[in-house]
Amino acid sequence: MKKALFLPILLFATTLSATAQSEAQAKLLTEAYKQHSTKMLFEFFDQWAEEVQSNENEAPDPYVAEAHKVFSAFYQPLDDAGSEWGKDLYKKEPYFIVQGSLWEIKQAKEIPDSYKEFSTLTTLDSAVEFRPPVHFEGKKIVYLTKGYKELLNAFLGNVHTELGEQNIMQPAFPIEESEKRHKFFTQAALIFYGHWGGYWQYETYPEANIIIFNQNMDRAKVLFRFVYEGGETILEKQNGEWIVVESRFTWIE
Repeated sequence: MKKALFLPILLFATTLSATAQSEAQAKLLTEAYKQHSTKMLFEFFDQWAEEVQSNENEAPDPYVAEAHKVFSAFYQPLDDAGSEWGKDLYKKEPYFIVQGSLWEIKQAKEIPDSYKEFSTLTTLDSAVEFRPPVHFEGKKIVYLTKGYKELLNAFLGNVHTELGEQNIMQPAFPIEESEKRHKFFTQAALIFYGHWGGYWQYETYPEANIIIFNQNMDRAKVLFRFVYEGGETILEKQNGEWIVVESRFTWIE
């Protein structure tokens, strides 16, 4: 089999660079892998959870504050919402990696029905630092910041087989040392290698990319990704609480 080695083997140094996040966390993750220690891996996640917490109370404007509430109602990783991945996808691993940012928050007089109408929307906020409070019984929450993404990228590496190398339907997938590290890491949290190759997908899905409000701020649409597919969810504000009224998948990679 032809293999695409996109980064040199020196990427897997004994000690990771401290520029990604704290040096102590990088060393802890590396040592956990060297010792094949699930206990140390969980310690890494617990310290991550302590270090990075929800920023709901720091929302810079009413739109971001309301987007946090919409996300909290929308985010149900234990409900597949019709995905081909199934409802049991996230039942095993003890940690959820929740997104730490949002692409955009938009507004329109009425929620658009199609992507063709997006050019008419008003952008309220973009590149939002976004860590909504979510809770699930038996799960612990960590938030994916830029620093932790860099740390994980350095730890896992990027040794992979290219998209379609074995057959036309085959996504890219990790091999060799990256595969071994991925297998170790997923004892704590389920993550995926990027469909097109060259990147990791860390978020515990669904991931909200864009949230669109109507003018009255009582109806919202969330455009989301779920592993290698995605769609849209409609929510309405009823008695002061956001409620999901419709969700469907609209695309697949």
